[in-house]
Order: sequence, then structure tokens, then C-alpha cells
Amino acid sequence: MAQKLDGPVEIPPVAMPQAQATQDDHATAEKDKGFVTVIDSQNVSHRILKSTLVKDSGFFRRMFQHDFQESQLAEVRLHDDGKEFGGMLDLLSFFGGRSVYEVVWAQHRSLEERRYKCYHESGDYLDRVLELYLAADKYDMQSLRQLCTEKLFIMAFGMVGVSTWSSVPRQTKHLNTICDHSGEYPRDLWDAYCFGVMFCFEKRGNADGLVDALEGNPKLSVYLNKKLVEALSGAGSLRDKLIKEMKDRDIPFRDRCCA
Repeated sequence: MAQKLDGPVEIPPVAMPQAQATQDDHATAEKDKGFVTVIDSQNVSHRILKSTLVKDSGFFRRMFQHDFQESQLAEVRLHDDGKEFGGMLDLLSFFGGRSVYEVVWAQHRSLEERRYKCYHESGDYLDRVLELYLAADKYDMQSLRQLCTEKLFIMAFGMVGVSTWSSVPRQTKHLNTICDHSGEYPRDLWDAYCFGVMFCFEKRGNADGLVDALEGNPKLSVYLNKKLVEALSGAGSLRDKLIKEMKDRDIPFRDRCCA
């Protein structure tokens, strides 16, 4: 029989376990904040809004909006990208919430004249844009790809100095690298390539390397011939027409640097 108690039972205090922040706790907290840490190929970390990545990249959209294990991660590690893509991630980290197109274009169109001249003499800017384009294709970033095809490549070709095109391998690097990556030279780059050929022709009197590289791409070769006929006909110099095209696209051209 149960013993009858004369008064209230005193329950001794129980020591509660101290909560310790685990890696999973940190991951959950980071996820709840809407941020993800992206570690680029140079092992540099960038804390970026997930909404920005989801909006501008099909790769990250598929990762974060589907029931994949990766969608729960607060950290994503990328591989085999150039420094230029890491620089873009750094911009997205700093200018949280702004689109890839807006952030990257603001940076490129406001290049200091000193750096602009340096790129003009070295030709490195064309390689920078090439890195961005390949990353845009890899991570399905349509707005970044559009920026490269409509503005950055044309800006890069217009910036290339005469000495940069002194060797055929240097001229053909752009097309060969993209063809090795994609299997062919994409249609959305044809106008930029034709612009590059014409700008090179206007500066040096020839663009042999760029033209010879089209031996395996007859359709682009025919398109180039058509664009050349259009550009060389009518009033006005080829140089003036090329500079006008840049201005129509809101692409800066520095005559003092690229005369």
C-alpha cells in the first residue's frame, strides 16, 4: 500500500546539461540567416546571401532549392575556377543583395585609367573576361554570361594593344580555349569575335591569327565576312564605326590609352 505523505514532496534540483555549440548548430544558424560561405579555388571564403546565388546561378538554385544534402550546408567549396571568379564572389559578399550583372559591370566599367592602360599593353584583360565567361557557363549564370558576350568581351577586344597580337598563338588563344571547353564556339559570342577581328585589323592592318583560327568553323567564317562587308561599306572609317558600337553598348573607350 502506498504510504500517505503528510506534506509536499521536495524534489532535489537536477543539474541541466550545458548546451555546446556544435558544427551542426553553426550550420543551422548560418542557414537561418540566409547566408552561405563559398570557398573558391584559391581557398578564400566568401559569405554571400543565398538569395543572390539562387537568383543568378542555376547551379546554386538547383543546389539550395531541392532536397539534396548540399541544400542544408552552410559551406560550399568550389574547384578549378580562376582568380577572376573568386574576385566576383568577393564583390557579391561585399555588395550583398545586388545582382551579379550589376556588381560586375560596375567594377569593370569604372577601371582606373592606369589599370586600363596596363591591360591594354599586356592583353591580360581578355584573359580575365575569358575566366568569367567559362565560370558563367559552368555555374549556369545567365546574367554574367550575357554581360560577357554583350559588353566585356567587346570591351576587352577594344582594349587589346598592337603588341599583344604580335603572335598567332596569342590571337587564337581566346577561340581555342572556349572551343576546348564547350566543343564549339558559341553563337552568342560571334558578334564579339567579329568585333575583335575588325578591331585587330584596324590596329595592325591584319588579323591573320584570328581569321586562320576559323578554319574549323565555316559558319562563323561566313558570318565574319558578312560583318566585314557591312563595316567597310558606306561612309565613315572602320575605327569610328567600332568606337560608335562600343558607345552604343555603353562600353567605355579610352582614346589616350588605346590610340
